[in-house]
Amino acid sequence: MKQSIRGSDVFVKEDVRSVLQALLATNETLASQMGSSDIQNYRYGFSAAIAAVATAFDIKLERPDLWQ
Repeated sequence: MKQSIRGSDVFVKEDVRSVLQALLATNETLASQMGSSDIQNYRYGFSAAIAAVATAFDIKLERPDLWQ
């Protein structure tokens, strides 16, 4: 049985990196708008999840620069 790869099943590593960077930037924006300890704990978990995905794809992320 021949297995085909559909276009939506293939991702370019740079595209994945861009999505992860955008998610980190969103997380930073949240921090500037809400400063409660609950939000901070959420952000730590969120960042850890993004880091785990980046590691799985062998992607190096940069600290978000929101004014770039």
